Formats: sequence, structure tokens, C-alpha cells
Amino acid sequence: MKFDPQAMKALLALDDRQLWNKIRAVAASSGIPLSENTPPPADMQRLRAALGGSGQADVAGALDTIARFRKARKS
Repeated sequence: MKFDPQAMKALLALDDRQLWNKIRAVAASSGIPLSENTPPPADMQRLRAALGGSGQADVAGALDTIARFRKARKS
């Protein structure tokens, strides 16, 4: 999958709450419910690193961070 670098730059410029709302919208469109609560700053930093690392989006890393957040919220 190829990502638009300008779109990714715009996403990464959003504050944590705005970015999380975008992630929730994408997840919801795939039938994946996520908490309305924004993850802790450390998790958001991991998501940003996964999405923006070296010009390539690390989709697996981002999904792993989201999955860990979902699992922690269910416990």
C-alpha cells in the first residue's frame, strides 16, 4: 500500500486527540470499535513513530500499538 506523504504529514501534525479521532474513524469503517478516550501520550508517540518513521508508514507497528491499547482497555 502506498501512502501520500503530504497526507501523512498533515495527519502527524494533528494533536493527539484529533489524530486518535481519525484513527477511530478509519477503524470504525472497518468494523473495529476503539475507545473514545485518547490513549496515553506514550502510546500516541508510538503510533506517530509507526506512522511517520523514515518516510515509510509502519502499518504493522501502528496496528500492534492499537491492538495493545484495545486489549488493555478490555482488562
